Amino acid sequence: MADIEARTIINAAPSVVRGVFLDFTKYSEWSTFIKEISPSDKQEGPVPGKGLQVLLDFDGGSPQKMAPVVITNSDAEFSWTGVLGVKSVFNGTHKFEFKPLEDGMKTELIQSEAFGGVLKKPLLWYVGKKTQIGFEAFNNALKDRVENSA
Repeated sequence: MADIEARTIINAAPSVVRGVFLDFTKYSEWSTFIKEISPSDKQEGPVPGKGLQVLLDFDGGSPQKMAPVVITNSDAEFSWTGVLGVKSVFNGTHKFEFKPLEDGMKTELIQSEAFGGVLKKPLLWYVGKKTQIGFEAFNNALKDRVENSA
């Protein structure tokens, strides 16, 4: 079950939304929360089991770097898992789901994260609200990018 979740309806087919989402090189043009995603192996791309470099900006402050590992990269979902220190201390599974609506003419984008580890409660208390705001900002920016690029 997700600890943080943001849902947005986008007026485009899931394949179109996912195409814009996976164009990581363009994030700097439209995203203020997720500033950058790049596969560790540029030739293979975002493949399950391989690493990513992710740069997040929670509130216009110092961007935070993460090095999660891709879990899923399918038509319906893109997800990764990351850890702070070791998994038992703090970890998170981040998902982007692309659900078709209205016979595939629209997409429900669901961005979520489920956290675990002994520091889950104090860290969620500290960054939970900022993270929720960031998820919503990213979803809305992706919606604007998709709908205004059509």
